[in-house]
Amino acid sequence: MPTLKSYKKKILETTHHIATTEGDVKSITFKKIAAVAGIKVKDIENEYSNMADVFYDTGCMHIGHHEARSKKILNLSGEYAMGTMIKHDLGLLIYYTRDSAKENLDPVTKRVLNFVKNYIETVMPEYYFKILIKSPTLIPNKNLNAKLYASFIIHSMFFYTKEEVISLEPNSKELTKITQKLIVSLFSGSKEEMKIEQD
Repeated sequence: MPTLKSYKKKILETTHHIATTEGDVKSITFKKIAAVAGIKVKDIENEYSNMADVFYDTGCMHIGHHEARSKKILNLSGEYAMGTMIKHDLGLLIYYTRDSAKENLDPVTKRVLNFVKNYIETVMPEYYFKILIKSPTLIPNKNLNAKLYASFIIHSMFFYTKEEVISLEPNSKELTKITQKLIVSLFSGSKEEMKIEQD
């Protein structure tokens, strides 16, 4: 008996595409995903029994892609790695901050946001810590603890996710501009022109 073709990856990528382009996850259904992905509703039902699991797996997939990119950024040189990592993470924090601020969040969205929150609080700081250990001259004061300063960098980024500071869906150019402002506030003046890898 032939095995069924798995459409899981296509389902999750399509769900993420709809969510980021339309913004209203409540309108996403098996039928809508099928229409956009060019597959049958039955193909989705073979993989998932409900939208809650689709949303959760989509969130996990997105974080997985985000972390894979973070690991590649670690291979860049000190200042280049720091500037690029900040810009990379700002994009994620912007959407997390705004989704978290919405009222009457449904259980599915809360579940995904808790997963992202855990990543931001426990995993993300480790990437900045590794950059600071690799390039200790980035720390503005030699008496500062690298692990604590790594967490402070992330804490500082949240100020730049506010709507009055940056648009709802910032493009690469706008993210670069905000990243440069953040770099100036976090590091010495000599880091004002810190290089940032462009998308």
